[in-house]
Amino acid sequence: MILLPLGTGNGFTKKYFHSNLLINMGSKRLLVDAGTTLRYSLDRAKVTPFSIDCIFITHLHHDHVGGLSEFLTSCYWRFVSGNHQPHRPTLLLRPSQFEEIDRLLSPTLNNQGLVWQDYCIPYVMEDGTYTAEDYFLCIIPSDNLHCEGLKSCGLKIIHQSTGHNVLITGDIKNLAQSELLGQINHNTQAIIQDLSFSNNNVHATYEEVLNYYPKNVHKKVYAIHYEDEFNFNKNCRVNILRQGIALNFK
Repeated sequence: MILLPLGTGNGFTKKYFHSNLLINMGSKRLLVDAGTTLRYSLDRAKVTPFSIDCIFITHLHHDHVGGLSEFLTSCYWRFVSGNHQPHRPTLLLRPSQFEEIDRLLSPTLNNQGLVWQDYCIPYVMEDGTYTAEDYFLCIIPSDNLHCEGLKSCGLKIIHQSTGHNVLITGDIKNLAQSELLGQINHNTQAIIQDLSFSNNNVHATYEEVLNYYPKNVHKKVYAIHYEDEFNFNKNCRVNILRQGIALNFK
């Protein structure tokens, strides 16, 4: 599994693009979140929309879903040698997410005799799971733990042959009420954790992350969604994800 951070910044970043991730799982490519900076971060990473097989959205804030409509449009309106050859990635959805996505995409994509489902292949994860080749995706619910009244979730990606797994927390504040600790085992290779280095009402702070995870887990935590002002020379007890620098997990 190769994890490429397309961006690592928070919702207001001007330096690092929004914290969206590209994950290679064998021959399949998964995009986790599609923020408003997606067109720029994909271009910077030299990744074409047509190479992405699946999309998973953790929640509907602009820095995680603001670029989805444009992304699907660019996939569908692909022309090769003058011939229309649409690419329709699979859009993985929580059962509770379908109506939200419908309200989001319908105003921009339901036209020209098309509906938003023509631009992608919606797949509702009825039991909260999805299998892609030798990888197993499992939703980690976090409703109301990022923002009160907001549906949100994280994602656990497991290599079925080895059991090696990576946790993507999504955006979260209330770690104590989350299911994250119960998802960690000796096969967990990384925890991609949103983290604020200043007081924040909707994201876990550096101190809250250190207090939540056992000390022997700190080395597996990779911080994302940080502020533009973060000093990379700062001595941290967790890892800091860098935009465009891939992590390779075997």
